[in-house]
Amino acid sequence: MVTTEQRSTRRGPWTYERLCAATPVDNVRREIIDGWLYIDGQQVDDPMADVASDSSRPLHGDAVREVLVALVEYRHEHDTGGQGYTAPLDVAFGDVVLQPDVFWLPRPAPRRELPIAVPPLLVVEVSSPSTRGHDLVRKRRVYEHAGVPEYWFVDNDAQRFECYVLEGDAYAPPALVPRGQRVRSAALPGFEVAVDVVLGPDDDDPVGNS
Repeated sequence: MVTTEQRSTRRGPWTYERLCAATPVDNVRREIIDGWLYIDGQQVDDPMADVASDSSRPLHGDAVREVLVALVEYRHEHDTGGQGYTAPLDVAFGDVVLQPDVFWLPRPAPRRELPIAVPPLLVVEVSSPSTRGHDLVRKRRVYEHAGVPEYWFVDNDAQRFECYVLEGDAYAPPALVPRGQRVRSAALPGFEVAVDVVLGPDDDDPVGNS
């Protein structure tokens, strides 16, 4: 049996071309890191594996929607030429292919070409129990090595944002932004969002002050 730790020391057999040939066009989040295939953050051998995912929960979907809405408003207010997108869209980071929850490109992506090869300026991942480690370890490493200037992790469990900004060739220690504050982007001048809006109502607040 080959363990995950053993696999991490060598490359897996998956390429994007092989994945496209083996799967239909659907809404399943399949990603390739170091040649290994992941579905909703879980390593699999079968691209059609039935993986239980928490990423479709309303809590996750609501946060993704609010970030995208804020990016749409930003695009209308700032003539940057950029555009925001959400999963499921394949984005290439070298030979790694990921599907970020939300991302901002400096220019619109080609409409008929996948994977998207335009490097994002900002990537946002929203936590779910099945993808937490995948987002904070594997995908963050990919974004860092690919030179993505800014990475936000929306942490539904800790009720905060973790904001990573590239300094040189590595991310600086993250800024932790809790409820009641706003997150301001370093990569997109003028773009900001309220943490409370993205996280939604605070279930632990009995009087609804959030």
